[in-house]
Amino acid sequence: LELTLYDPSGSSSGSLVACKDDFCSMLYRGRVSGCTPSALCQFYLQYGDGSTSRGYFVRDIMQYNQLTGNFKTSPANASVVFG
Repeated sequence: LELTLYDPSGSSSGSLVACKDDFCSMLYRGRVSGCTPSALCQFYLQYGDGSTSRGYFVRDIMQYNQLTGNFKTSPANASVVFG
């Protein structure tokens, strides 16, 4: 199984999450400080070794095969937010 990085330009259903989006408000437990109509929902992580990761959240549709029983699968999809 070959894994690749997510490329938003390769998705017709992906979009950046705005800071006014319910997801962002819930994540930050209320209104996001400095949120404007064009601002995006950002993340910033600092790991134990001091390295960091920052960026913007994306919402897209993930398509997968779900197990339906008796060793059979059927196509399914779900909306996911990730950063």
